[in-house]
Amino acid sequence: MPLRLLATAATLLLAPGTAQAHSAIQGIGTFYNGILHPLVVPAHLLLLLALGLLLAQQGSRDSQKGLLAAVVAVWVGLMLSHLAKADYLTPFILSAAALAAVLVAISRPLPLPVTLLFALGSALLVGLDSGQDELQGREQLTMMFGTGVGVTLLLLYSTALGHLFSKRAWQRIGVRVVGSWIAASSLMVLALSLATSTV
Repeated sequence: MPLRLLATAATLLLAPGTAQAHSAIQGIGTFYNGILHPLVVPAHLLLLLALGLLLAQQGSRDSQKGLLAAVVAVWVGLMLSHLAKADYLTPFILSAAALAAVLVAISRPLPLPVTLLFALGSALLVGLDSGQDELQGREQLTMMFGTGVGVTLLLLYSTALGHLFSKRAWQRIGVRVVGSWIAASSLMVLALSLATSTV
């Protein structure tokens, strides 16, 4: 089931269409749009992947606490998302993604309070940035619930993959390389978004 969901998401990402970060995917329903939302918004995807890998590097107990903090924060952010404007938060999300990815590449354990604070802040940003102003009532709640499920699953899977690839030295090097790629991607997207906003 998770592989089918990832294959569907990859197919949808490759399909041509209008480039709108928060647009709905036609024909799959509001709930499934919500689940796929973190996969089709590049800033969210980069941050959640980097955060999951970072949490996996913190050891089992700290990782679980950080993951719980992130899940709670994303749901709080979703409930408050009507207060935020998406364009305003994107640079902060990309900056957090770059920082998390650099920390993954460095691969040094963080103190638990720093881990918790970073997980809370990052997930809160994603939740706040996931609001859908064009939806109302039950549709909006369904979309928000789906987004919460999607973000939670993405965090769980990225953290689990980080744990899975921490057994051998070459696997840990691979995770660090992925972290450096995410950092580079986040900084490039951030630079492009800042350049286009100032033109």
